[in-house]
Amino acid sequence: MSGFLDAADLHRSFAHADTGRVEALVAELRRRGMPLWDTDSDRVTFVRQVPGAPDDLGVHVQINRVTDKHLYSRGLMDRIPGTDLWVRTLHLPPTARISYGFSEFTGEAPTTSPRPGHHRAATLPDPLNPRPFSALIGPLAPAQEEWDDPRDPLGQLSESVVQTPLGPRPTWLYLPEDPGPAEDLPLLIVFDAEVWRDIHPLPRALDNAVASGRLRRMAVLGVPMIDHADRMALLGAHEGFLDAVAGPLTSWAEDHAATRGVRLTERVVAGQSLGGTTALSLMLRHPSAVDAVIAQSPSLWWEPDADVSPASLGERERDWLTSRFDRATPTKTRVLLSVGTLETTSVAHVTELHVLLSSRGIASEFTAVTGGHDFLWWRGELLRSLSALVPPVNGA
Repeated sequence: MSGFLDAADLHRSFAHADTGRVEALVAELRRRGMPLWDTDSDRVTFVRQVPGAPDDLGVHVQINRVTDKHLYSRGLMDRIPGTDLWVRTLHLPPTARISYGFSEFTGEAPTTSPRPGHHRAATLPDPLNPRPFSALIGPLAPAQEEWDDPRDPLGQLSESVVQTPLGPRPTWLYLPEDPGPAEDLPLLIVFDAEVWRDIHPLPRALDNAVASGRLRRMAVLGVPMIDHADRMALLGAHEGFLDAVAGPLTSWAEDHAATRGVRLTERVVAGQSLGGTTALSLMLRHPSAVDAVIAQSPSLWWEPDADVSPASLGERERDWLTSRFDRATPTKTRVLLSVGTLETTSVAHVTELHVLLSSRGIASEFTAVTGGHDFLWWRGELLRSLSALVPPVNGA
């Protein structure tokens, strides 16, 4: 078996196939690495095996902003008759870099995915995908070499619990290896720092980007969220949380860095989704504490004290956060906005924010990246944005 196989090919060739043929197919797909991309088109084939599956089991391939919400039916997979295999072929841009997974259900197929925070089926990884997590990487997707290196970071990551007016908050600081005497380093502040430490190791990627000459050495202040409820309560524009980040959390980072002979200079705040909204809100509340903002897929549907969700985007005449910049005064703070092209209506809303910022005399840049609401492209675009903000000094 060679070449691209779509769902129709697999149905024709393996309907009612015996166990030996099915297992040989699965072994070959594992060897080739799933999903299968057609190099001559934009077709992508997904295969899921569920040994011992009951007759009423259904399988869905979950791709953020591609097969969720009102697009849920696009991800419903078809069972190959007489086997324990489900297949689906989709059309996706070859420049895409997207995470995916599978969910299972019994009985009638759902028509849409539940709202965030509501009960939903677990998303299962693809055991036929060779990567640490199920990643869909198109043949023309931008490379992310810095993230693919498995080595441990070279510097020092220090953890602490810092007292703030909100109570104790966990945090961590990463300093690159062997800081020189009285070295000045930019400080990158990231929200959702549990993801940037444990799932997408940012310190390691920064080390690799510095080694390749792409970035200047920098320190990272990680602000983790304790759980989903903590994230929903504090990210957005919670004034006490913004004050804690600009105040005691940053002060702890500066004091700890000073014990290593490091002075933290310009501050870059980066956030994704609700974290992007928080980064922009921090700029508004503490403009002197922020030199640059990287806001990726900011949640412009969010507003305080309201029962809202991503589905609320566009219900207001003006997005709440965008309207807050109506009165913004010109500032030296740079803003780098980005959004995934597959995020549908979000693209227009982030574009509107960019236009408003520019009209208010704020240096704003806007980038649309092939992808959904997804860390897989956020992480690559984060390094690109940082390279624009803190490039190597004198090429070193």
